Amino acid sequence: MHDGLNQLVTATVLFLPRLAVSIATFLGFWVAAAVLQAVVARVGGRSYLGDDVRRLIQRVLKVGVLTFGAVTALGTTPRSRLRVSAFSFPTRPCSPTRSASWRRRRSRLRGAA
Repeated sequence: MHDGLNQLVTATVLFLPRLAVSIATFLGFWVAAAVLQAVVARVGGRSYLGDDVRRLIQRVLKVGVLTFGAVTALGTTPRSRLRVSAFSFPTRPCSPTRSASWRRRRSRLRGAA
């Protein structure tokens, strides 16, 4: 019982820096969304945009930036179990030999040609 509790405490302490980086990333995007809203308010006030259109643009920008920030914050941990990031692309296996499914697809394509 004591060993399990010790492992839990160790895992929690090791996870805290990753959590802090993710929260800081999301807060950065939150600030960026607020700045963009202020820019749209200032530019919208000078132009001939209606209040409804200006508010719509502000909300769409805020939701878009916050969504992008949430996806980025979830993927900032080095070994994220979610394997999600706004800045990454799907990777192929790095081994010198290809996977069996890749070889099957390739043989089907060669056979069709």
